[in-house]
Amino acid sequence: MLTQIFPQDSRRYLSLPLLGPLMDRYAGWLQEQRYTWRSTRYELRMAAHAAAYLKRRAVRRIEDLSAEHLAACHLLFGRKFPEEAGSVHVLARFLHESGFLKKSAAPPPRPVDTLAGAFMAHLRDVRGYAASTIRRQGGIVAEFLTWLRFEEAPDRLASLRAADLEGFVRHLGRRMGRVGLQKPIATMRSFLRFLAAEGLTPAGLDGMIDTPRVYRQEQLPRSLPWSTVESFLGSIKRDSAIGKRDYAIFSLIATYGLRACDVVAVTLDDIQWRDGRFRIRQSKTGHSLEFP
Repeated sequence: MLTQIFPQDSRRYLSLPLLGPLMDRYAGWLQEQRYTWRSTRYELRMAAHAAAYLKRRAVRRIEDLSAEHLAACHLLFGRKFPEEAGSVHVLARFLHESGFLKKSAAPPPRPVDTLAGAFMAHLRDVRGYAASTIRRQGGIVAEFLTWLRFEEAPDRLASLRAADLEGFVRHLGRRMGRVGLQKPIATMRSFLRFLAAEGLTPAGLDGMIDTPRVYRQEQLPRSLPWSTVESFLGSIKRDSAIGKRDYAIFSLIATYGLRACDVVAVTLDDIQWRDGRFRIRQSKTGHSLEFP
């Protein structure tokens, strides 16, 4: 399984400290949980970060791994990259179900994680969202609950007001523009509807958040004349390996309209030389598209 997901890097994952012998099994488990191809790759990468952390904590054998180690790893992830911290819980669930970690030793979950996890389960089981979307929206919800100091005062949700929502939007606005705020605000509306359905907040709060207005043609055009694109491609020096790489990357983006994440995910196995085709795996669905 691991060789299919990481054709060139499978050995590196299999040789990871502590978790290496389990990585192929973990990849199969993620597929059984209906994770998409892209999300499976993501979770395996995050498991590699967790393995590096556990190595620094001098955890040498899987028998020595405890729930306390994973809880400390989750706290570290929450500080360094909060949107990815949920990957530690995914890894812990795999270890529990595989018998490598006893549930009785697991520390009690934080109220923020419990509520955010319930919302993420709702998105998965009721709304049918992709794992990447669930993870992104769960990160926004966890950030909102942390900003609200929910852990210190769980009753804050019952007295939630429009001013609290506006304050959180201002908090997000310090690092996001009007366009970037649209998805987090849509997530907040969905979360508020979920809370109201569970009887945790008053109904109607979802209609009190204004989406930032974005005007048509207020920004510079995002496309370039083809002559400019050709001039740009022609300016790339291809007499070195880096130049050839850059030319290939920008050619794929310019010719097929691929996103950066699509180009990064391409491997040699995706290129069918004899047939003159190559394959792109869609990030949300995991399905493949073929191009000439």
